[in-house]
Amino acid sequence: MSRFFAPLAATALVAASCGSGSSGSPVVDAGQCAPSTDYVVAPVALSQCDGLGPGTEDCHFRIVTNAGQCCAEKPCDRLVVYWAGGNQTCETGDMDALLKGYADRGFVAACAQPYTTENEGGMYPYHLEFDRMNNLMQKLRIDVATLWTGDKLATAGTSHGGTAPLVIAASAKVFKQHADVWMGKTHTAMLLYDGISNPKTLEEWAGSQSGCGLFHQRYVGRYGDGSPLTHDCGNGACYCSNPAHASDWVKDTVVIGATEPPSPYTCADFAPDSGAVLYRFASCSGASGASPCGILGDIVPDEQQEAPYQALTSCSGVVANYAKYPTCAHLLCGGFTTSENCGGDDGVNWLEANGW
Repeated sequence: MSRFFAPLAATALVAASCGSGSSGSPVVDAGQCAPSTDYVVAPVALSQCDGLGPGTEDCHFRIVTNAGQCCAEKPCDRLVVYWAGGNQTCETGDMDALLKGYADRGFVAACAQPYTTENEGGMYPYHLEFDRMNNLMQKLRIDVATLWTGDKLATAGTSHGGTAPLVIAASAKVFKQHADVWMGKTHTAMLLYDGISNPKTLEEWAGSQSGCGLFHQRYVGRYGDGSPLTHDCGNGACYCSNPAHASDWVKDTVVIGATEPPSPYTCADFAPDSGAVLYRFASCSGASGASPCGILGDIVPDEQQEAPYQALTSCSGVVANYAKYPTCAHLLCGGFTTSENCGGDDGVNWLEANGW
């Protein structure tokens, strides 16, 4: 059973090189892309993530551009790096529909994934993913150097992909200590859809819901002290039972001021030395009538996104925003869909309203 979902099922992949596809070469003005409605797709796998742990699986990124909008002759000024969530993979192209949505809106769009499989991606605390994620960002930026001006960088993701970036932003102080990797020259943002901010309150929620046992197992199992299907303060695995790796739960708690677990972070951990980072949090509460943890139901409750937003609103160097999509399923959250507003267009519109 897939334990995490991510936005938008894949559609047929359209992969082509730049150009109109006609037998002749189109006449193109200097500083312009050749007229095209095709997409350029470039997948990359890094063997064992260049030897970086934890784990030994490959890590991946995949770049998608609209050939008529972003090219070496006319690079785009916007890059979005969308981190894969749960059972989603960059390698297979199941995020291409989402990436093409960003590419059509003037972004160089990339999927990034620190592990190959869903199982490996659920084995480690989020803060330990920094080395792999940082490596992917460095390599990805090199590969898009001719397509992107370097100006505007959005880090985005749903579920796992909306969780790990925020955790490593704070735990590794990326906007201060690794700004050359995680910031754009003029604008930087995070678009976080249905992410986790407090693993303790999340596993307690899952433990109280009928049908959420497998999710509870995954939420707790990430911290290495057992994978119980139910909540119990005497099992040595749930946070309330004082597990051996309790400190990892603490480092993954990104709600400033949280006391259980006691978050170690302050405003300074989320802000750059100068300028500001935009943070947009979005909740998708599940389709109307769907059961929690069902395929269309709520997987990560709204408080997990609203709490970090509220904590960041008073921070200098931060512009925070929160949106709620009460009838959007977790697996669609952050996507560009026509039948249900799940936040994709709203996120782009919010960026543009803030100078993008």
